[in-house]
Amino acid sequence: MAFLRAITASCNRRVARQAVAGLLQPGPSPGWPRQAAQLWRRCSNAVERELGPSARWAGADRQLLLLVFAASGCTACGVAYASKRDGQQKTEGSKFRSQGAVDHFMAWLKSRGADLEAVQVLPSQDMEQSGLGLCAAPAMRDRQRTGILGTIGRFLHVSRREFVAASFPLSSSLTVETACSDKAVGPSLQGLLDTGQIDEHDVLAIFLMVQKLLGSDSEWAPWLQLLPDTPQVPLYFSEREWQELRGTTIERAAAAIRDRLKMQWQHIEQECKDFTAKAGASKKPSFSDFLWAQTILGSRSIHVPVNEGGESTFFEAIVPGLDFCNHVPAPGCRWVPSKKPCRKQPGSNKDGDTSHMHIDLVADPRKPLQPGTQLNISYGDRSNEELLFQYGFSLELNPNDALMISCPLEEPTPHSPSLEPRLRLLRSYGLKPQFFLPNGEALHLAKSKATELADLRAKGRLAGSLRGVFPDRMWKVLEVFVMEPEEVASRLGESSPGSQGMGRSIPKKGGNLRDLGLEMAAATTLVRLLEMKMVEMEGPEGTGRLEDDIKIIEEANSGASTMSQSKWSCLVYRAQQKHLVREWLDVSGRHLQDVMNRLEGAVA
Repeated sequence: MAFLRAITASCNRRVARQAVAGLLQPGPSPGWPRQAAQLWRRCSNAVERELGPSARWAGADRQLLLLVFAASGCTACGVAYASKRDGQQKTEGSKFRSQGAVDHFMAWLKSRGADLEAVQVLPSQDMEQSGLGLCAAPAMRDRQRTGILGTIGRFLHVSRREFVAASFPLSSSLTVETACSDKAVGPSLQGLLDTGQIDEHDVLAIFLMVQKLLGSDSEWAPWLQLLPDTPQVPLYFSEREWQELRGTTIERAAAAIRDRLKMQWQHIEQECKDFTAKAGASKKPSFSDFLWAQTILGSRSIHVPVNEGGESTFFEAIVPGLDFCNHVPAPGCRWVPSKKPCRKQPGSNKDGDTSHMHIDLVADPRKPLQPGTQLNISYGDRSNEELLFQYGFSLELNPNDALMISCPLEEPTPHSPSLEPRLRLLRSYGLKPQFFLPNGEALHLAKSKATELADLRAKGRLAGSLRGVFPDRMWKVLEVFVMEPEEVASRLGESSPGSQGMGRSIPKKGGNLRDLGLEMAAATTLVRLLEMKMVEMEGPEGTGRLEDDIKIIEEANSGASTMSQSKWSCLVYRAQQKHLVREWLDVSGRHLQDVMNRLEGAVA
């Protein structure tokens, strides 16, 4: 893939065709791996949509385009561009955004000091999770190395400093400072913040809600008109869409968060109505407006680092323009805070001062940015659960995916005498009543280790333990829930204020009967939790078997079926969760058998 990126970056069609001539095929061969065949079909469908029927293109030209699409769209184990499917809905919503509205937005940003000469906002072509994307403009060539030396440098992956593709002054961004300095609603927001009725995140959400209600009278109107009216995230799902998430963690989490937001709105509703009216809005705010603002803020804000008094801290901000950057696991761009020199007040560029701070979008010079290329960033190493809940999309092959398991086993009753001390002990350890089982390399190593130990035992040789393949935090959580009440009380006393540290450490593998008994109880609980999770997802109240989900995904990948963006994202998310449950249940069962054997040997 790196070689294809390099040779196609030269834009010399003849040379590129010659270089890949040996790879051209009219279609996927029977011997290809399933993933490669799916990639070819996805790229083929993408070219059909973008360039028209294949009859319009010569065979070699069309095959070359397929390879170019694959080379530029395949990152890590996921496909960005080629994974678009016919009939999908965009996360940005279906409202048409005219070019005039985009041009007005770009002019508005430039008037506020943004450097946008090398970028443009276009309908997204690479990512299935957005309707608009920040893309390279023709002027990007002037900021990137070009010509034969640039091509050779990219081919050899010669290191060079990143260059600034775009820059956004923080003063033109939505921050707590800009919200509280607003003449109309700033004093009211500052008052709610000072009295502790809301926090800084809520300040941004409420200010965003008020600006939305002001409509064209808002200073932020050129940006707001490009935002979706109905974000395609679980908090906005219809009853039919919710059926795709039965038995998942998101199903419970979204309901709980929506209830929490409703309760919060009830406490601040009257104050919000009062100062929204003072701002001049003709419409009174409602919970739906508050929910919209919270959702937009959660999907578009970044946390900017700043140094205050020698200590690093972060503050939340939405940077209009930068918020149109989409996500890929291995991006060619990233955002960084910087300070531009100020001639009038040279002494103001000091630690903690953000008045001249800019958010720069910097790009890797080794990756060619032709006009129209999306300037993607990474939203972080996030699981599909986080991506779907916060941004409204899932990645089909996400190495950062994880399975969240909540404790305890039984639904706690109010003021449960046995549960409350355990929760307090967990808090004293800095833990929550939940843990995560990872995907990717960690799962692969766990399965390999389990197979290796099984082979050793089959040969009658000594083998180690599988305990180490699980996250250490998981064992700490489980052991708190299975230890005797007397032990919980003892450790609470040791971890109370005035005592030394956390008290005794939670036993690890241990060889005596007591430690083995505790380990067996924790391992048994883990197996039971995973079994319950599998029933929740694949049982009568769930969404069916993993095999059925895989079949639907394969049909969609081959172009045999179409579905909405929200359904596709839910399907990918839940299928991966079912896969993780099965894989970790297998490893957990083997570990439990190992502990039982060791305990039996110790008793004998």
